[in-house]
Amino acid sequence: MPLLLREVNNIRWWDSQRNLGEEWLKEGELRSDALKSLRSKDNKVSVFLIEDDASNLDRILAAFAASRQELNDVDFAIVDFEDVKPLGLELRDDDADTPDSTVNAWHRDIVHLSATKVLALANYLQSKAHFCRRRERHIHKLIMEGIAAGHIDKGLMRTELLKELA
Repeated sequence: MPLLLREVNNIRWWDSQRNLGEEWLKEGELRSDALKSLRSKDNKVSVFLIEDDASNLDRILAAFAASRQELNDVDFAIVDFEDVKPLGLELRDDDADTPDSTVNAWHRDIVHLSATKVLALANYLQSKAHFCRRRERHIHKLIMEGIAAGHIDKGLMRTELLKELA
């Protein structure tokens, strides 16, 4: 049963615990800023398939981060695909544009998204997803390992990121 990975902008926005000054936010309600993480383009949202044992997680994170302009922390959510099926989400094969061709094949788009489905996905993520953050230094290590292993094509990386990695 595959898992889905979705990058999120900030895992703190997804925390169900209320912070000081957030008394206005009712228990179980989602912060509106969390929806920035599910911004769609052409009514679709990008995800990656992760093996059940998460054996390909680091490679996905390295490839994803290697396609950025600069080195940063990576925040992401992981959910079981079978658990989101009742939301009526449709996955479509669609290669990504990372510097790792194998990772690109693990990419999918959630397509035909309505605002109602995006909100349902957001509520589901807040209540059921496993949120993680990989720090910049760990991402740096993963990218360098991907380059050394020949998985990541440096020629497809942005110059700014390559300078930062050096």
